[in-house]
Amino acid sequence: YLKHRALLLSMLDEPAASAHALHTLAAVALASPPTGLDLLAHFESSGLLATVAQACDKPGHPAAAINALAALVIALLRLHPRELILSSAHRRAVGATLRHVARLTSVMQVELLATLRTHVLEHEAVPLSGKLVVCNHAALHRLAPLLASRGSEAARVCHGFLLRVADVHSLAGRDAPSHRPSPSNVDALTQLLLGLQPAVDLRQQQVVLAVLRAVPRLRAAYMRGKGDSGWPEPEPSCAWVATMAYTT
Repeated sequence: YLKHRALLLSMLDEPAASAHALHTLAAVALASPPTGLDLLAHFESSGLLATVAQACDKPGHPAAAINALAALVIALLRLHPRELILSSAHRRAVGATLRHVARLTSVMQVELLATLRTHVLEHEAVPLSGKLVVCNHAALHRLAPLLASRGSEAARVCHGFLLRVADVHSLAGRDAPSHRPSPSNVDALTQLLLGLQPAVDLRQQQVVLAVLRAVPRLRAAYMRGKGDSGWPEPEPSCAWVATMAYTT
């Protein structure tokens, strides 16, 4: 690794070669936890991981490179979740994978959300402030279509992840008032809920209700966001009955 580190890191500046380099770094980190720490230290001093994450937002950035970044993020979270999530530079990479979750393969979507749940939201070494970095992320609404893909493994894992997000918010509201959502966090969570269809799918309904219970401040914003168009006209249909049952 040390012999080829400089070459691999230099490849991260080239979109065409970065995917291969990121996959290689992920594999090397998983094989050797000390190597993962060395990578994190280098990324911290150089800002290279943040630069790679920012490149994902450029139009036309290859999906292969975004998936490769997700693979590296997953590897580093499994080894050193506290170090990754508490660094403002490092967690930009986590944010990039969430912003572009729709461009990840279904396998990568499942692995990313399962890893975030197990190694961040449920990990004792990650403090509440670190868990809330994920639970308040502005890109959470990008998960709404994933949850709506009924019958898929990604929907099942997304459902479990978002319920854990609600649990973390419930804990923060009960035990750490200083960590309650800011107005911008409330807006991010509201956008997530407004992207769901609780009347047509039980999993989506469970997520909406869990988040609204965990963060009561969301309720008014959510109802305003739904507006009159969010509630169907009375009619003798299963959808109308389900909507009324949900809202009451």
